[in-house]
Amino acid sequence: MKSNEIKNEFIARRGLGESYKTISMKLSVSEKTLKQWGGKFADKIRQAQDDGLRVAIDLHNLAKSGRLQKVAMELDRIDAELDKRDLSSVPASKLVMMKFSGIELIGKIIGPEGKADVDSRSPWDAMMAFMSAERLPDGDDKESD
Repeated sequence: MKSNEIKNEFIARRGLGESYKTISMKLSVSEKTLKQWGGKFADKIRQAQDDGLRVAIDLHNLAKSGRLQKVAMELDRIDAELDKRDLSSVPASKLVMMKFSGIELIGKIIGPEGKADVDSRSPWDAMMAFMSAERLPDGDDKESD
């Protein structure tokens, strides 16, 4: 009779998708026995698969959240630095492009589920709409070196 520890490891490994052959070599249990356990513990194996999937999704969401937080922190730092500076020499078109590039990056991190919260226009289209709304005084859209 095999120990419960070996059976639990079998369930965990099958839940991760390991083959009977691989598990057989690692646990020193015949493939025939493992296949019998596969039928006997099918519900527990499915539960292990579901648990593994949930962990993977949680890790993905955590990583996504971390990237979003990092980009937001960088945008905050840029905003703080820009607040200190006289931006009169920077063309408005460049400022708008910088802003929309940051917003676009956030949209890419958030993904399609957050699309409604992010301007769906390209940065160029958004800039052109901004400029056509006559927000820029004459001459401010010229680039300077």
